[in-house]
Amino acid sequence: KIDGKYLKVYSDIFYNLLDNIYKKAMRKGRKRVIVEYVLKQKNNIQYIYLQNDYDCLANKEEDEAKLNELKIILDNEEYLKRVKGEGGTGIPKICKIIRVDVRKNASINFGLKEKENKFFVELSM
Repeated sequence: KIDGKYLKVYSDIFYNLLDNIYKKAMRKGRKRVIVEYVLKQKNNIQYIYLQNDYDCLANKEEDEAKLNELKIILDNEEYLKRVKGEGGTGIPKICKIIRVDVRKNASINFGLKEKENKFFVELSM
């Protein structure tokens, strides 16, 4: 069980995750995307894993550059600047929700699984 006071937090996290899927994975007229997820809690640590279909080869160099840039700004907390404006805020917004609003330390991992044509996000908090 997860404490009810975190319901809004999880709602915001999942909204951002699913909104990213809609914006990124549904491009090029794709009508269907399979989303797989795992939600667990153990010893008061919440774990979220989500992956979805993604055309990893369509814009490979551009996608990899964006993901690498995002990892850098998340490491140095520059992500807080991004959530003040619109656009490009999915994962930075999730980090802000967890680290600032809930005041929890969290690890986040994300990337492309090229062989499977998937994008994944993994959160532990």
